[in-house]
Amino acid sequence: MKKISKITLALLLIFAFANLNGQIKYGAKAGLNFSTMTLKYMGLSIDPKTLVGFHIGGYAEFPIIENLSIQPGLLISTKGTKYDFSSEKGTISPVYLDVPVNLMYSFNINPKIPKISVFTGPYFAYGIAGKYKIGDESSSISYGSGDDYDLKPFDMGINFGAGMTFNKIFVSLQYGIGFANLSPATSVDMEMKNRVFGISAAYQFGGK
Repeated sequence: MKKISKITLALLLIFAFANLNGQIKYGAKAGLNFSTMTLKYMGLSIDPKTLVGFHIGGYAEFPIIENLSIQPGLLISTKGTKYDFSSEKGTISPVYLDVPVNLMYSFNINPKIPKISVFTGPYFAYGIAGKYKIGDESSSISYGSGDDYDLKPFDMGINFGAGMTFNKIFVSLQYGIGFANLSPATSVDMEMKNRVFGISAAYQFGGK
């Protein structure tokens, strides 16, 4: 939690002072998440089903050299999955404070068409809310480590994607692969990892 708090504070300072340099871009973004969560239990894999959610937040973009920049962000992001068990259906939908840090390369193939960008980078996330449902019963997700909890709170992984800029609007597609095992269980062999395909639209407030 302390690591996430430090990252969040750093990003808030970035957003607060971004307008001191006209080269720095910053803005807001929102979009849809199409997520799954892989589940392996005692060596067996359970087929996950896609869950539709959302993400919303802000970002800053700092130029490094021509066409190359780094783009940290701060998002509220819903993830999770649906499962079809033999006798009933289940859904788990955690909500994360998500911190992506992408390296972005932007270029023009033709001046008459929108600028194209490709990006990749790590993300760090911390569970702050969410629900799970099995059959007709539902409850809030409890975060922690051990058999009494539903999920570990900390997640990390890598994002990659591409997008196009239309004036001040940036539309992108991205895919996130979680590396952290989110299963809190210690008494059984279980693995749970996030996978998220996202569609985003961002509006740029600063920069040239």
